[in-house]
Amino acid sequence: TNTVTYNMKWSATDVGSYCISNSSSGCTGTINSGWLDAPGTPPSSTALTRTTPTIENTDGSKKMYLHIKDKANNTASSNASIILDKTNPTATIKFASATETSITVTVSGTDTNGIDTNKMYCRKSGVSSWTKANSNGTCTVTGLSGGNTYTIQAYVYDKTGRTSSVINGTNYKTTVSTLSPSDLLTKKPKGLSTEILGDMYRFVGTKDDVNNYICFGNGAKCNETDDYMYRIIGITETGEMKLIKNTAIREGSVTSFQWDIGGKTSNACNNGKCEWPESLLFKRLNGTSGGSSTGASGNTNIFVNGSAYSYMATTSDWYKKISDHSWWYGDIYLPNIDDHFGTAEIMYRGETGEEDVPHSYTSDGVKLFWSKWPVSQKISAKIGLMYLHDYYFAYSLNYNSGIYADCRIDSDCLDGWLPPEANGGECLNSEGDWTITRNHSFRKDGKQEYSVHLVGCYTSNSTSVSNARDVRPVFYLSNAVKLKGSGTISDPFIVQA
Repeated sequence: TNTVTYNMKWSATDVGSYCISNSSSGCTGTINSGWLDAPGTPPSSTALTRTTPTIENTDGSKKMYLHIKDKANNTASSNASIILDKTNPTATIKFASATETSITVTVSGTDTNGIDTNKMYCRKSGVSSWTKANSNGTCTVTGLSGGNTYTIQAYVYDKTGRTSSVINGTNYKTTVSTLSPSDLLTKKPKGLSTEILGDMYRFVGTKDDVNNYICFGNGAKCNETDDYMYRIIGITETGEMKLIKNTAIREGSVTSFQWDIGGKTSNACNNGKCEWPESLLFKRLNGTSGGSSTGASGNTNIFVNGSAYSYMATTSDWYKKISDHSWWYGDIYLPNIDDHFGTAEIMYRGETGEEDVPHSYTSDGVKLFWSKWPVSQKISAKIGLMYLHDYYFAYSLNYNSGIYADCRIDSDCLDGWLPPEANGGECLNSEGDWTITRNHSFRKDGKQEYSVHLVGCYTSNSTSVSNARDVRPVFYLSNAVKLKGSGTISDPFIVQA
């Protein structure tokens, strides 16, 4: 109730009257409007108990004055304060910050009589124990998991001991520990070389020896066979990551595509040059082809701006993370790999124009040569294909620090992680993946032969540019991207949006 009992006493023995008032100036105010005559004999110094009439029915501090008057009309006064508190405080909670394993909130409250800043609490919804907040209201819940959303609860006490209701702060999310490509060079995921191989640090080994799975989108789309899943070929010294799609692309029911239109016996391909920048496949991968037909001989876009890979539209956030890059292109004729190439490193130097091989003629009149690729023979583009040296460097035979992968074009290379259709040395349902590397030879009769090298099941082969084979796009991600994950098939690196 809002009535108050006072215990009063005074030392004077000749008190004639007294009153209780909310005014320091005398016996006026809302409690007792005048003097109250003491009945009978004036009270002694023994305490007198008096219950006031109803006081103002609002929460807060109430200061009451006792005024006394002796029989000679001399006056004296004293006062006491009480707090009327009939309502509970109201708590508030605000998100402050988060780490991968904790969320910090700010707890506060409102109450007429003030909040007890030593009694404010928070917790994760669903647990029984509470964490005490600091006097400034900061309160940290620990033991959480990165990237998850939580409900954090709070309540407070006021200064009279009343408690608020428990309130909820919802959708508070912990952070995700992200990595940059350069961080990977420091952390060295399983299979990443400790030295530069060709032009980058590369993942080397079998499928189970390398942690180089990387995915766009979210975890729900990051299954091994999903179109969002890629593999990291390697990381350059400047932090760009070279990626290859984990599975071959498809468009509807079509699963293989022409490199160009032409053939081994043609004097010219469809474009007159039969070089990579002018090839049908280059244009279709980079989203620059027009037309309405689809399939192996079609000319619509099949990757960038392709309907089956809408996340690779030129306006998408994912596409914007791909670097423009210079791609070497040229010719390598390989009649006998053992005659000209001992290691993947030598192959790399050949494909980058750093090394040449003398040419000769075979018994059937074919002029064999490995034409040097000058530095100027490059095309700047987003999307390319793997090189032969990418395939060989991914092989693990005899690889260790200081020794390059001794991988030649034979079936042994199928043990490497790169060809998904042939892991473990077993050819499955593929005739091989296209590379950029063209196999162009001249005959004594003046005819030219146009074919392109394949890797996978038929690593020693090249085939006519007009044949349809598997295509796995390759590109470089910007060194500014952020990743999470560990690179395993169950926990791939996730490219952060």
